[in-house]
Amino acid sequence: MTAIAADRPLVTEPPAGTGGPGAARWRRLLVAIPVIVIAAEATALLAGLVRWRDALWLLLALEGPHIALIAGTMGYATVLTVRRRRGGMPGWTAFQSSYYQLLPAPVAWAITREFASLAAVLSLLLRGRRREARTFGYSAGRGRVFAIILLAILIELVLLHHVIPWPTVRLIHDIVGVYSLIIVIGYWAVPLTRPHRLLPDCLVLRSGHDVVAVVPWRGTVIIEHERLGIHPELDLAEERFVLPNGRGVTSLVIRSAEPVRARLGPRIGPVRVIHLGVDDPRAFRRAAAELGSIRDPEQSGP
Repeated sequence: MTAIAADRPLVTEPPAGTGGPGAARWRRLLVAIPVIVIAAEATALLAGLVRWRDALWLLLALEGPHIALIAGTMGYATVLTVRRRRGGMPGWTAFQSSYYQLLPAPVAWAITREFASLAAVLSLLLRGRRREARTFGYSAGRGRVFAIILLAILIELVLLHHVIPWPTVRLIHDIVGVYSLIIVIGYWAVPLTRPHRLLPDCLVLRSGHDVVAVVPWRGTVIIEHERLGIHPELDLAEERFVLPNGRGVTSLVIRSAEPVRARLGPRIGPVRVIHLGVDDPRAFRRAAAELGSIRDPEQSGP
C-alpha cells in the first residue's frame, strides 16, 4: 500500500474493548451496577416490599453514584485522548479508542456519536458550508428526511411545553428537547463537515467521522456507472466495497491496482473495487484527472 504521511487519517481497526483485564473488569462493573439495582427494585416491587414512590427515590439514590462513576470515567477517557493525541494518534481515532477502552460499547458508541454531532454543528456554525478544494460530499438525499424528523421534534416540543403543568418538569423537557434538536442537526451536518478528500497521492473516503478507505492513485481507474437503491456493503470474498451517497446511489466505480484496506462497521478487509456515491461525480472525475495520477480506462485498454 502507498505510504501515507503521519498527519493523514488512516483506516484503523474498529474500536474495541482494549486495555487489559483491568479495563475489561471496569466495563463489566459499569454494566453490572444498573442491572443489579433495577433487578433488585423490580423484585422488591413485585414482592410488595416497597411502594412505587419509594422505589423511584431509591433508584435515584442508587443511580447517583453510578452516574458519577460514568462521569469520572469520561473524564479519564478524555485525559487518555489528549495523551494519545500528543503521541501522534489522529484525534478522532484517539477519542474513540479511549472511550471504547473504558466504557461499555453501547455507552461509548452513544457518547462518541453525540460528540461527533456536536462537533459537526460547531464546525458548521464556524465555517458554514464552505468546502475546501478537492473535497466531495455524499449527503444528497438526506436533507428531507432530517427536515421531517426536526419538524416532528419541534412540534412535540411546543405541544408538550404547553401541556406539562409542572414548571420544573417543563423546563427539563425543554432542555432535553432543544438538545435533541441540536443532536439531530449534527447527524445531518457530519457528512457536510467530513467529506471525501482527494489528496495528491491518494483518495480518502469517509463515512461520517470515520475514515473507511484510503485509495492510492497509482494504477487506479475511475469510471462512471450509476446504480440505484443500494446499501453500504463490504464483500471481502469479491473484494468489493459499496459506499453510496444519501440517496442510496453509487455513481463511480474505482478499481485499484493493489488491495485497499476498507472498513464497514466492525468488518475490515482488503478490496480492489469500490462503488462510490458522490453528489457531483463529474467534478470528482475532473479533479482526479487534474492530479494526473489515475488511468483513463478508455486509453489503458481492457
